[in-house]
Amino acid sequence: MYISRRQLEAWGEPIGDMSRADVAGRRTLHGGGKGGGDAPDYTPLAQASAEAARIGAEVGREYLAENKRQYDANMEVAQPIIAAQAGLMRQSIEQGDDYYDYMVAKQRPVENALQEEAMTGKPDAATNTAMEEAAAKATADARANTTQQANMIARQGIRYGMSPEKIGKVSGSAAVQAASGIASAADAARTKTRAETFAKRMDVAGLYRNLPGASQGAYSLANNAGNSAVGNQNQTSGQYMGGIAAGNATIM
Repeated sequence: MYISRRQLEAWGEPIGDMSRADVAGRRTLHGGGKGGGDAPDYTPLAQASAEAARIGAEVGREYLAENKRQYDANMEVAQPIIAAQAGLMRQSIEQGDDYYDYMVAKQRPVENALQEEAMTGKPDAATNTAMEEAAAKATADARANTTQQANMIARQGIRYGMSPEKIGKVSGSAAVQAASGIASAADAARTKTRAETFAKRMDVAGLYRNLPGASQGAYSLANNAGNSAVGNQNQTSGQYMGGIAAGNATIM
């Protein structure tokens, strides 16, 4: 039979004696020395730990289930928004590309023509063609007027009994003036056409001034829309992953 140190002290037994025999010769072992004492009973602690683990696992599973439910609900709301933002990004990129392509195809030829004329002092081929067409029309109109004037001089001379020589002299003088007028009309038509063409190109070039900014604005909008879509996706997923980590920590 084993007797603890505490029991020995209660009985008044000497702690140093490890054993003794009774009158019948039976020897009793005494607990003694520094190794004495009752063994601790961990049963209540183990039971409490098991209960805590059970409760933690139950709470963790409920946490994970609720976290999944919230994630599904959030994604149901967020997914159309994310898709719309991605669509806006693609649309804005297409719009920016359209602005840029239009600028390259339309604006630069106009600016190149203006620059060439400003640097060389000469009109380009298209302007020259327009100038000559205008001069030809002005010349034709002036000649028609000259012919009418010559016919009128002849009729007036005959009416007033002028000699053919006199009529010819008057007609010749009028023809010289008419020729000068024809040349002046052609030059004036060229000058006017060149000025009008240059002014029109300046007006058209002004219409294109905002295209680079519009293109950059469209690209910036596309970038913001893309970032927003990614951010919303990551935020929802991040919350879900954080919930999983918290639930696992509760279970473990």
